[in-house]
Amino acid sequence: MSDTKDDDSKKNESGESDQSVTKIEKRKSEAPAEESEPKKAASVDDDSPTGAQTPIAKKSEDAPKSVRPKEGPSTKVVVKDEDADPPKAGRADSDEDEEPKPKKKPAAAAAAKKKAVDDDDDDDDRPAVKRPAPVPRKDSEGESRRTRASGESVGLLLVAGAVLVVGNLALQSTSRFRIDATREEKFTLSKKGTAHLLSTLNKPLHIKVYSPEGLATIDAFIRDLRDLLGEYVRYGDGKVSYEIIYPDRLEGEQKTKAEADAQEAGLKKQLMGESKGGAGSKSGTIGEGFLGMVLTYGGEKATLDLNERNQQGLEFFISNKIRELRDKEDKIIHRIGYLQGHKEKGFQELQRIFGEYFPYYKLEGIDLAKGEKDVEDGLDGLIMSTPDEEIPSKELRRIDKFLMKGKALAVFANNIHLKDADPAMNVTFSGMGVDKLLSGYGIDFKQELVIDKTQFWTPVLMGPQGMGIQLDPYPFMFMADGSRSDVTFDNKFAPFFRLPQLAVPFPSELTVDKARAGGDPVSITPVVRTSKQIVTVQGSSISVHPSRDKMGAGAGGQKDEKREAWLGVSLEGPIKSAFPGGGEGVDGVPIAAAGKARLFVLSSGNYFTNAFQEAGKSPFGGMMPGMDPNMGSDEELMRYAAIYDRNTRVYSFLVAKQTCDWISQETDLLAVGAKLMSDPELTYPKSPAPTPSPDEKPDSEAFRKKKQGWIDSIKAEQRFTQWANILIGPALIGLIGLYRWWNRNAKRAAVKI
Repeated sequence: MSDTKDDDSKKNESGESDQSVTKIEKRKSEAPAEESEPKKAASVDDDSPTGAQTPIAKKSEDAPKSVRPKEGPSTKVVVKDEDADPPKAGRADSDEDEEPKPKKKPAAAAAAKKKAVDDDDDDDDRPAVKRPAPVPRKDSEGESRRTRASGESVGLLLVAGAVLVVGNLALQSTSRFRIDATREEKFTLSKKGTAHLLSTLNKPLHIKVYSPEGLATIDAFIRDLRDLLGEYVRYGDGKVSYEIIYPDRLEGEQKTKAEADAQEAGLKKQLMGESKGGAGSKSGTIGEGFLGMVLTYGGEKATLDLNERNQQGLEFFISNKIRELRDKEDKIIHRIGYLQGHKEKGFQELQRIFGEYFPYYKLEGIDLAKGEKDVEDGLDGLIMSTPDEEIPSKELRRIDKFLMKGKALAVFANNIHLKDADPAMNVTFSGMGVDKLLSGYGIDFKQELVIDKTQFWTPVLMGPQGMGIQLDPYPFMFMADGSRSDVTFDNKFAPFFRLPQLAVPFPSELTVDKARAGGDPVSITPVVRTSKQIVTVQGSSISVHPSRDKMGAGAGGQKDEKREAWLGVSLEGPIKSAFPGGGEGVDGVPIAAAGKARLFVLSSGNYFTNAFQEAGKSPFGGMMPGMDPNMGSDEELMRYAAIYDRNTRVYSFLVAKQTCDWISQETDLLAVGAKLMSDPELTYPKSPAPTPSPDEKPDSEAFRKKKQGWIDSIKAEQRFTQWANILIGPALIGLIGLYRWWNRNAKRAAVKI
């Protein structure tokens, strides 16, 4: 027994025990052997529970590595793993019909095994076959392998997520590259606006933000403001910096100094609070402090009050202040003329708005003294609005001479004349001299009002608790909608750049004669046009009063037409003179403009004023001290005037500002202006709003059903977008997981042992 153990240990030390040895099991069969010389078989008692006899072929060092064993009817080849556990009781390693043998003692079994090996070496001349040992597979190892694979997958996803997060943070802090899918660039600075403005800075710009602490709404506002100012820093090329100062965090002299600096800059303390539990709650938090920013550029300083509850257009106001500081410090002056002397309306209010919000444009009233004065060459351009008196011919020649110098002229007028303080709101067709000037450039107005059956103003009266009451549609105001699939105004044209909508009161159709305008060298671009469903209204005096029983009174006829009408046009190039050769004491006028003269015409009456207010005001209100200025005014017209001021007229002011951008060719803040009006909304270009057919009315039951169907389709599209956003991310991760599972199984199946 000891000898056997020693031999086994020697084999283990030499490493031979790691190799699997082919053993040939010989069993006696009842059938006679076919071999001519029977071999002497050494049989020993097996120590397995079955008692089966197992002859073992001894491994030979000189034997070839692979030899095909002789096969016979009584020979069976078995590959046995010596490292495997011994068979358990009750299992048969031999044929089922074989009789079990009595179990031997371990010592006797070892001796018998050794003897069988020696005998087999003597009797069997067939060499042993050496094969790689098969890897044993156990259930516990399979489970651990699957667990390890799952852990690797989870780890890989975590690593990928960490890389994305870290990469995003790194890009945010070091790179300008960000993706903003909104048309108005809501989540990034406007690259054509603010970014270009910052690139023109010649000196460092520093921004100080003062803010209280402890109010959730203000804290959230400051977080968003910090992100926005970070964008300014990134695009400022090292010239822009900012800091946020919380005086409440300071103590003693530091706090006193911070508050004194804020007050000296022009900021004022204000009460700020928030309710707990929503509107109507009696509990809340009240705080007091400064909320605003101080901007310093060179020797110039400006302040901007902030409102945490109204963040709309924040980039617009900040960039406006930056441009104001830059122009003051760098002595950049833009002078824009506004023709006066003929009771033009709207100038005083525009001048007030420009002085408050757009001080970098100096809007000047220009009175040509009936043609005795030239238009100053120092002006970048000239604006004309609807006059209430006839413009003398000599003044028209002065204006033509100014345009022929390669200057810019913007006209917001047509041949519609609305009398002042007329509660009936009767319009007549008289261009007051504007039509004579424009006719010289090939632009003519038709003697009729234009109504677009698909795009018109629908006033909404705000009731109690924010409830809106829709009033009767007002067809004499064209309301171009930028969200439609067929946009009726060019929102790439500077005065209308990225505006969501455009209001044009009292429009009339204009036509352009290319030959009179200057021929092929002159670029002619329609910038406002109607849809192809219009109604033209004719008459010598037509009421445009919004009341249903007064509207359209005096009209001599109307005509439905399936065509579009131009309401705005832009000309650029060597425009022909309206009064070539001069006359009436105005000399030196060339036949065509030198360089690229620019002319923009919007066919609208009373564009920069509130026609409802002008028509409805009392003729004697406020004449005596203490008298109510609204006494005796038309209540219905004043109601429409309030709605027009709140929802529509603000677009007119923005168009005026962007027209000055177009005149001076300073387009830094054009793209930012779109953010002033409203946050960008989802648009559905594939599902445009329905329009009534020529034979149906907008308030008919058939059109209401059509509109309701459109609303339902929009809601379905919104639901699809919502669920797509919810499911696409997890679905992509699931598909990646399925692919990895399939790929792993395919690799396993390809492995051959």
